[in-house]
Amino acid sequence: MKKVLTATACLYVGLLVVCTALMIAVHTIPLAAIAPQLERSLATLEQEGMYPMRHTPLGGARLDNFTDCYMLNVAACADASRPVDAAMRNYRYRGIDDDMVLCTRMAMQRPLPADVFEYGKYWHGYQVTLRPLLTVLDYGGVRKLNSWLLGVLLVAVVALMWRRLGAGVAASLVVALLMAHCAVVPWSLQFSTCHYVMLVAVCVLLSWRWLTRSWRRLVPVFFGIGAMTAFLDFFTTPVITLGVPLAVAMMLMGKHRRPMMVMACIAAAWAAGYALMWASKWGMASVLAGYNPLAEAADSIQTHSLGTDGLTVGQMWLRSLQGWFAPTVTTVCQVSFLILLALAAVLAPRGRRAFTCNTWLLAVAALPLLWYAVATHHSFTHSLITWRMFEVTWFAMICFLLKNTDLDKLKAYVFSNRKS
Repeated sequence: MKKVLTATACLYVGLLVVCTALMIAVHTIPLAAIAPQLERSLATLEQEGMYPMRHTPLGGARLDNFTDCYMLNVAACADASRPVDAAMRNYRYRGIDDDMVLCTRMAMQRPLPADVFEYGKYWHGYQVTLRPLLTVLDYGGVRKLNSWLLGVLLVAVVALMWRRLGAGVAASLVVALLMAHCAVVPWSLQFSTCHYVMLVAVCVLLSWRWLTRSWRRLVPVFFGIGAMTAFLDFFTTPVITLGVPLAVAMMLMGKHRRPMMVMACIAAAWAAGYALMWASKWGMASVLAGYNPLAEAADSIQTHSLGTDGLTVGQMWLRSLQGWFAPTVTTVCQVSFLILLALAAVLAPRGRRAFTCNTWLLAVAALPLLWYAVATHHSFTHSLITWRMFEVTWFAMICFLLKNTDLDKLKAYVFSNRKS
């Protein structure tokens, strides 16, 4: 265990140094290099609106252009002549209204408007890719590149999963992503970050067999996954970077005497990486830029977890889940699909032993609910975003039902009923 902790500590120091250096490096890119692409991007966002509907194979889903525009706003506010200060303080300009396109255009002016303010409670690690891309691509071009990269990555993951874990598990991931309208994910930059982390993590776990020969080897891996989530994410759907890789890792390792304890240790490593990396931004901002975001962060934590806006906790939960449980044809199809799987598991069960060995998947399925319990207010306020965390629930639940269904027995049951 000492070697595991040493490796985790070295990984943390390495990630902190590399991430800080990358943030400073990309903020040396001058505004003039990205201004033409920024202007074309803002024209696209202005034409589409902040929350446009985009249709997918399973119905319509809304994009979050507002947050994407916010990301462009942070890029526009950066002063390349002071890259360390820009990387640590992450200035933004919102003006006196919520017209983010207008605010971002004003943020492109020099000198900056007097009422810009820091947004340094996040790492804003997405700037490491966004700023260089904006030197050659506008928002539309970044979306197309995003679609290709995520598509190739998903195909690679499904192929590896099919080979290592079987067709059923691979299909479970595809179905879970479809249920969450994954087709719109590449078209929203902030929807994409956690999906990149999740898919890359799953790809690594499936490719490097030696990682899953012992759960102790997974401690630094999941610490790194949590840390990169904190670095890149905008506090959107972090649970998918834990839940899906965790389920895959547990299935790759096979049977355990105490699967819940093993799973808890791995999840704790992810949580430690996530929390420590996020808190490290506040320390680096204080050391390198003389900026202390602790008061802002503390207020944000209290608001996102405890704020109620005059609503009861029950009302908050119902409204925060509205993205998933909206009464649409898609929802009916989702619920019907799950009922059919459950019915198959009941009609053709593998037995009590299979049920007991796979109950840990139910704990994985509950991870989004745990997140909602911790960050209730944020989940309600940004329900357009956060409901996609239930990809984890879908994936784990489908895997659980498939692993508890005897397909041969089910075929025999169906065909015998047909004959009778």
